[in-house]
Amino acid sequence: MDLNTYVKQCEDNSSDDWKIKVRVIRLWKLPDFKNPLVTYSLEMVLMDEEGCKIHASVKKTLVSEFDSKLEQGQCYYLSDFGVTERKAKHHVVAHKYRINFYHITKVDNCDDIGGSLFGFDFRPFESVRSEVQPSTVAYDVIGQVVSCGSLDYPLIEGRPVKQLRFELQDTMGVRLSITLWGPYAEQVDEALGDRTKLSILIMQFAKHKIYRRKPSLSNLYNCTRFFINEDIPEIINFKKSVVAIVGTETLEHPIAPLVMSCVIVGTIKCVERETKWYYLGCRACNFGVDPKTEEYKDEESGLVKKKTIGYICKNKSCGEVSDVLYKFKIQIRVLVPTLEATVSSSLTPSLGFISPPSRLKYQDSASETGDTSSLIESLKDTGTSPIKRKLEDVIDVEELSNASSTKKKPLAPKIEKD
Repeated sequence: MDLNTYVKQCEDNSSDDWKIKVRVIRLWKLPDFKNPLVTYSLEMVLMDEEGCKIHASVKKTLVSEFDSKLEQGQCYYLSDFGVTERKAKHHVVAHKYRINFYHITKVDNCDDIGGSLFGFDFRPFESVRSEVQPSTVAYDVIGQVVSCGSLDYPLIEGRPVKQLRFELQDTMGVRLSITLWGPYAEQVDEALGDRTKLSILIMQFAKHKIYRRKPSLSNLYNCTRFFINEDIPEIINFKKSVVAIVGTETLEHPIAPLVMSCVIVGTIKCVERETKWYYLGCRACNFGVDPKTEEYKDEESGLVKKKTIGYICKNKSCGEVSDVLYKFKIQIRVLVPTLEATVSSSLTPSLGFISPPSRLKYQDSASETGDTSSLIESLKDTGTSPIKRKLEDVIDVEELSNASSTKKKPLAPKIEKD
């Protein structure tokens, strides 16, 4: 048995004759799916003196045997264990294999291996934001909490679940969106306190995901770990960097409220003519769709024509869809005494709020006539009109200035001939 085996060498699943010297940098219990009060397995992340990490697991029948022998942050000699390829959808570390404890596995105390106590491997924010596919391996990030929402309770499968959203910012000004669920949401909400002080946060073993092409991070099972304003080198150094950028040593950096939406109330004078203001979109993801057509011979005229038999969503994860509806994107010019801006608003139309373009062809799997009745039916179940919903943040917009030298005619919907 090799007494100097390193974690990176644990790649032979045909052998259980191993001995490694590691630190337990993360230790957590995975609850049973059917009974959360029962521990299904004991999970941990091990790191050797080279900084290489590997996931290790103790199955349910052996939890009572090893639970008292392992402690987070301590160093051990581990021997006589198995190595298997990882199979989970999301992985805590990048190592392609994982360690399985047997009843013959030995756990012996050893001298400290030195190096980092936590094994952080921080991911640059810009790198996270540039990802186009969700990462299967967890990330570590560090940043300043610059905005945070209140604790929310959305319904998930009919049950209210705690949720907290906030934003982290690095020293380059790049921001990342974070969404926490369950106990993590409540714990971080409490840790941030009254949100009037400079708050530096480390999120270790974070799940990376992409929603509507926007990257964000979330907690990964019970594995994710947080460090908020703790007296450790990584946070102390980051705080010094923030203070150096701000140019003051004060710790008064209030966390701004996280505004999820803003409703602008005003009078629409005209619609931008050069911008297309409606599109056919996928109900599931709001991406645009392209019609899927097939040719047929018209019996009356004898001409070959095309008819729509479905739609292809521009979001590749949706593919071919049939549940579509018209979306409106209205671009207006906003003028206030201290601000001039162009605003684009994407709306789901509702009857009584805005009418669909006249005589637009709308065809679905149940209708090939081009009649607008299908469109009208699709609008009836789109929910409450945006005008009728609760206004949390309302901005009153002054009337558009008449001093503009360029007068634009109101835009009439494009009419497609049958």
